Amino acid sequence: MFNPGDYVIYGDSGFCRVEQVAVPDFDTFEKGKPYYFLRSEADGSRIYTPVDTHQPLRAPVTQAEAEALLSQLPAMQTCPATAHDRKTVLLHYRQLMQPHTCQALACTVKSILCQHHGALSRIPSAEQEILKKAEQLLVSGLSAALNLSYNETQSRVRKAMQYAPPDGGALLIVGGAEFARLGLRMHVHHAPHRLGILIRRHSGQHARPFVGRGHGFHIVDRAV
Repeated sequence: MFNPGDYVIYGDSGFCRVEQVAVPDFDTFEKGKPYYFLRSEADGSRIYTPVDTHQPLRAPVTQAEAEALLSQLPAMQTCPATAHDRKTVLLHYRQLMQPHTCQALACTVKSILCQHHGALSRIPSAEQEILKKAEQLLVSGLSAALNLSYNETQSRVRKAMQYAPPDGGALLIVGGAEFARLGLRMHVHHAPHRLGILIRRHSGQHARPFVGRGHGFHIVDRAV
């Protein structure tokens, strides 16, 4: 049981502070039943939920747990949807996200990106909403534990949010402007008009071609 002053993570509302534990005197609540009076740290809204709620309600992760999760993100296993029916796909990701633990949220984000090969513009809008919500809840929870701003934490999460293809090479989700920062030159068969693409990074001077989403890329070499 949580006490007034405690911070909690509550469902889709995310990071909240417990203001009071009491029996509400409103007619809309079950009489005689104790409730948590929560205050959302995101928008300041008041939330009432029974002490024995079935909604996900947990203590925030610690700094050590947050750092451990960030270190696990690059190798975290994904669970992309295998169905083709859109309703089934959405149900899969909602259920994957449902525990609302940081691990479940991170797995949801990585799985959606994995299924669509990192091409953000090709992710259907309904899945993008799930992706956006899962990332927002994940980053909010981690930023409090790490004592960092939302943007700083988001940057760390996105940097670590990569996944390993079958051959073991590392894939990194980047935008077109990232090529200069990574020190890479490319030959492009068909100019990509995408905000997000996947680049196969290699340690050697020359890289094998990577073909994704109908656009062929050859990473020629490093500029450094």
